[in-house]
Amino acid sequence: MAGDTPDWRDDLRTAFGFFTRLPVAARNDNEPQEIARALRLSPLVGAFIGAISGSLYWIGLVIGLSPFLSAILSVLTAILVTGALHEQAFSRTIDGFAHDPGESGRMGMPGVLALLFSVLLRSGAVAELSEPG
Repeated sequence: MAGDTPDWRDDLRTAFGFFTRLPVAARNDNEPQEIARALRLSPLVGAFIGAISGSLYWIGLVIGLSPFLSAILSVLTAILVTGALHEQAFSRTIDGFAHDPGESGRMGMPGVLALLFSVLLRSGAVAELSEPG
């Protein structure tokens, strides 16, 4: 690595810092060009998040939780690790379709309900993974 030239490790820290809420020491303040270059490593960050979530699903099954409760644990883990990045965008989108989101700046009931159904549907889909054939 030559002095000030960023390498893949810097990009990996930037990607983890942008896509997760894990405490990573980023090289700078996530300037747009840094984030754009770090996007090439986003599949690796996604695989890491999936591995953490899948591990919690497996642990839930091992300690005797039902597949559905284990799936909820798994989905909530992913939400916590990412800082609810996707959930916030989804609920704001639904709120935008339902009414003017700029009125109060708070999440409306359509966004809350959509978020609830989203978590339940994802949890149900993950729970189905443990059902045989």
